[in-house]
Amino acid sequence: MAKTPPFLTVTRTFRENTLFRGLTKTCAAFAAILVLFSATAQAQGEVPLIPVATDQSALSLSNQFGIPAGSAINQAGDFAFVGNGDTALFLRVAGPSVATRLLQIDDELPNFPGSQIQSISPQLGINSSRTIFFGARFTGADGLTHSALMTYAGMTYRTVLTSDSFLPDSNSDTFGINLFPGSIDDSGDVNFAGEPPGTSSFAYYIAPAGFAKVFRIAGTADTPPVSCTWCNATGSSLITFLPGGPVSAQLFVGNFSGYVPKLNAQGQMLLGLWGGLFVGGRDGSFTLVPMAGSGACSPQASNVILSSNASQGGTAFLNNNGMVIFTNQMNSGSAAICEVLPGPAGVAFQVPTAVISTGDAAPASAGGGKIIFPIAMGLNDAGDIVYQSPLPGSTLTALALLRYQASTGQSILVAYDCEPAPSTSGGFFSLSPCASSGPGTVFFLSSNGPFSGMSIGRVL
Repeated sequence: MAKTPPFLTVTRTFRENTLFRGLTKTCAAFAAILVLFSATAQAQGEVPLIPVATDQSALSLSNQFGIPAGSAINQAGDFAFVGNGDTALFLRVAGPSVATRLLQIDDELPNFPGSQIQSISPQLGINSSRTIFFGARFTGADGLTHSALMTYAGMTYRTVLTSDSFLPDSNSDTFGINLFPGSIDDSGDVNFAGEPPGTSSFAYYIAPAGFAKVFRIAGTADTPPVSCTWCNATGSSLITFLPGGPVSAQLFVGNFSGYVPKLNAQGQMLLGLWGGLFVGGRDGSFTLVPMAGSGACSPQASNVILSSNASQGGTAFLNNNGMVIFTNQMNSGSAAICEVLPGPAGVAFQVPTAVISTGDAAPASAGGGKIIFPIAMGLNDAGDIVYQSPLPGSTLTALALLRYQASTGQSILVAYDCEPAPSTSGGFFSLSPCASSGPGTVFFLSSNGPFSGMSIGRVL
């Protein structure tokens, strides 16, 4: 049996509204299970699930660390994290059980003689070569506060830029101390956000490997391109991303809440701005993700709360092949998941097409019924999509997590509401109240606020 492609770390953007947010919060963390699919696992439905931790798990936890302020992990399992309070940077290499402290507050920041670290940014990235991308705020030899974005590889620290570096295409204006690292890809490209002094707005940047040049991709105060006829220049900038994390409480201005999206393997990041989706590239490009002229993947009236503009009330993902998917909410309260494939030479993207829509038949393994409000939860490099939907008419469940298989065009069941949880003592998954499930432990998935981290809890 062929190994299932993993659901890699990808970018997601959405607008919070009551219906969408309620559905998303209940099932978001389930998507993380999919990276652990294995043909040898014991199947509950059509897709095998491997328990990561249960109420019966024995955990050998250190008593020396609090909850990390931020963390990053690569495909090999190398784990970098910032200690509680933004006080130190650690690396735990896959395999060994000991974490190595790299830097801590009051240390001299490498490459800055006479400096003293004040804090380390909780946002950081790590690539498959175990190169860490991080940020630090420090007191310089001049006694003033500065910021720096840096990489660590082996025993070598390299400076990407500092708060005193000049902005792209400027010989006088600097980045300023509000710098927020994003991610680093396997080619060594990095992305980050910043608030230049005196602007009261935020911009996103990509520095290609070598860091000889920095490209400004877009900013929240920019005017949307005329090609985005459905964009709204006076609306809020809808920028909320997963993965990546909130770039800091300092990056909240008005209705803007900023997240630095992760780069894919091509050095691209997916941005949601003005009600549209855009792909920024390491070559400095800023490309609109198109919508269809009509039908399920077209823009809807802007005066409707459940607007279907790509980033308004929908989720969106970018994979390593440059494919984009987004959830498009209809005026009628229905939804479709649309895919946008890379175009031929000279064309960035093809016209979006709906692959999952309201009214589609649910798989028999989910008890049949209809899909009425699909919401995309993840995308892998094979084009498979993880999504959730209520299933009216199902004989099994009212809500399920499903997987659309690009190779067959069919959906299969991953997990469902009130399903018995594997390797637990009478536990079950709860996406909504499971009053009829009887006594036992309820394992539920929830968010501790907008993207502050997923938690697994239980109710006895």
